[in-house]
Amino acid sequence: MDARATCQTFWDTNNHSENLEEKLNEKGVFDTIECLFPAKVNHFLEKRLQSKKTDVENDSIKFLKKDKNRNINIAILPQIKQLGSFKATQKHILAVDDKLCTETFLVNLITNIPNNDDDLVTMQKYMSASDEECSKLDLPEQFTIEMMKIYRYEARLKYMLFRAQFWERFDRLKSSLSIVLGACDALHDSEAFKELLSIILMLGNYMNASSLQGGAFGFRIASINKLVDTKATESSHLTLLHILAGIIRKQFPHILKFIEDVKDVPQAARIMSSISDIVKEYTDMRQGLKQLGIELDTYWKETQDDSNQDRFYAVMEQHRRSVTERFEEIEALYINMDAKWKNLMLYYGENPQSMRPDEFFQIFSRFVHNWKTCAYEELVYAQSKEREEKRIRELEEKRLQKTKNMTKSNDDEGPLVDDLLAKLRSGESLTKSRKNRARRKTRQFKKSQSSSSVRSGSSVSSCVPSISAEAVLSNLQ
Repeated sequence: MDARATCQTFWDTNNHSENLEEKLNEKGVFDTIECLFPAKVNHFLEKRLQSKKTDVENDSIKFLKKDKNRNINIAILPQIKQLGSFKATQKHILAVDDKLCTETFLVNLITNIPNNDDDLVTMQKYMSASDEECSKLDLPEQFTIEMMKIYRYEARLKYMLFRAQFWERFDRLKSSLSIVLGACDALHDSEAFKELLSIILMLGNYMNASSLQGGAFGFRIASINKLVDTKATESSHLTLLHILAGIIRKQFPHILKFIEDVKDVPQAARIMSSISDIVKEYTDMRQGLKQLGIELDTYWKETQDDSNQDRFYAVMEQHRRSVTERFEEIEALYINMDAKWKNLMLYYGENPQSMRPDEFFQIFSRFVHNWKTCAYEELVYAQSKEREEKRIRELEEKRLQKTKNMTKSNDDEGPLVDDLLAKLRSGESLTKSRKNRARRKTRQFKKSQSSSSVRSGSSVSSCVPSISAEAVLSNLQ
């Protein structure tokens, strides 16, 4: 904030700044701050001035572009620092030293070869100069001069890089071609997949029996991806593909083998999406081998010396012989693949000239992905439905058991009640109860008579007349 901005603010009314500054200075606060937080010295201008001074003092000659000079300083010279000199580096390149001549190192050498953008006149001047004169050049220029003295330097680096990259490219191309061939064979020969397509056709004809689309003998293969878009009902999340997956899981489990049969189709679809790269890779390798043979036969057979320092011809001739036979495998795979994917498209009723191969394989890749998703969702739905049905069955069984127990209880008590009512109606129960009471009273009377006869003796008993049971019963009644 400047003075105008602090007008009529706290900072304008604070008049103790001078006294505060004196107190802080006396107490050594400023010295402490200076010690703990020293001001950083800006060396930027100093470096710029030093750089300009160095450029003025350094009168080394340059003929390469600035970016090329810088790239050699950064990417190449540190790699050969341990060799000691540029001449030693030249010897390692002549000997085709694989430890030094890696793919990265060769690419950097090829990238920084002088071209028309550089001062080729100055370079040519120093190609035949003495070491003392070449020492006036900058280091990247000295390195370039030493490398350009090598016989067929640019062509040599090109084929050395071809050799370094060959087997990696060979394995990658062979793997891609083999995957596409396997996918073509699987889609052509899988009986499970054919049976699945037949079931899809039958279901489609059944659902369209009342329309003109019914009674079809086949369908375009792209139609298999419309199953996931056909919903069972408007309120249901299940599609025709869900229903089909459930039918196959329950009724035709052997058809599920098609997933294993066509497992390479998604990867083949990705490979065929870059079929132009495969064709280019194959063409480059074939042309590279052909050009290598021309190079060796034209420029190297008659120029061999006995010093054995330059091993380029021997190494590259051996490489050409060893890879020519192996490359015949790639040629056979490539020709076979090109024929098979076209025949496969015709087999499924498609025209190879109107449909791209990646588009064709993508149809099956998408179907496999949708099938796996819908099969899992259908299985989860079926399991939840089974659990719900089981819960309902258990509740129904408990209800039936409870009803059965109540019915059984009523059945046990019913005859007793009916028998009692019948007896009451007939009076049988009342008569029996009266007879029972009479019998109890007769037994009590007999017991009292027997006890009194014992007490009175035999004389008294002879005087008491005998009373019959019938008389007693009639009196009681």
